Amino acid sequence: MQVKRLLITVLAAILTLPVLSQQFTDQHNQWNVANSNGWTVKSTEMYRYSGDTLILGNNYRKMVYQPDSSISTEWYYIAAVREENGYVYGVFNRTEEECLLYDFNLLPGESAYIQSIWCSGPTQVTCIDTASVEINGTSRRVIFLNDTFEERWTEGIGSHFGPLYASLYMCVTDIYHHLLCYYNDNQLLYMDPDAISCYETNVSAQQETLNHQIKLWPNPAAMELQVELPDMGSGYSGIYEAVNSSGMVILSGTTGNTLHLYINLVSFPEGIYLFRWQTYNSNITSKFIISR
Repeated sequence: MQVKRLLITVLAAILTLPVLSQQFTDQHNQWNVANSNGWTVKSTEMYRYSGDTLILGNNYRKMVYQPDSSISTEWYYIAAVREENGYVYGVFNRTEEECLLYDFNLLPGESAYIQSIWCSGPTQVTCIDTASVEINGTSRRVIFLNDTFEERWTEGIGSHFGPLYASLYMCVTDIYHHLLCYYNDNQLLYMDPDAISCYETNVSAQQETLNHQIKLWPNPAAMELQVELPDMGSGYSGIYEAVNSSGMVILSGTTGNTLHLYINLVSFPEGIYLFRWQTYNSNITSKFIISR
């Protein structure tokens, strides 16, 4: 069943880390969203909150975004967001008119009219099913919508297309967004199961080939991880790092003219990690899991 397949994806993508908040408007939230043409990721947009604002008597969080840190490190105000009893409201920076961004109370068969940042007006969404995802004993609702894009919302996180992109594809067809990662208080709580990194950007054909050639096994791993580096034809000299879900480098080293690495995992806890290998002309990131 299609909904069950989606639920399995959600369960696999939500990490078993402590949940600090389920509020969409928690000031410590951050979303990393890939922007692509459907085939190649062009940039990674980042969204977070920066202070509060008062609009027409209502208190809002100020949402800011960064279009791509490889271009600019500046953050830009994009929307004001508030939350009340499971409803999330927004005011986009081009207007002072409030709109509904999410209704996390939806039950199967119920509909709502919500607004995406790029659509000129509200679009109707209908809940076809709901589920509950448990993370360290805390439950989040997942809402499945009946559109052709198999959209789903997770309580406190929002659409799997991105925080301001719910129902976007009812009015936009020439670009594609998807949520890569979601953080709360710098803790990684969600990572797209098909993502190799929480930050993706334009890469050359050679880089894409390298990303596909790096091999990690077994994956999931228990006590040892074996790494096979791509054959670059001119040696393998570089620096490697293993990074945990909090962004902390837990292991690093250098590679000489060697094809294989053997990484001892005995002292590391279970979870999802990133393996990074950097050389003078490449930067390769891949994901591995420690499970015992």
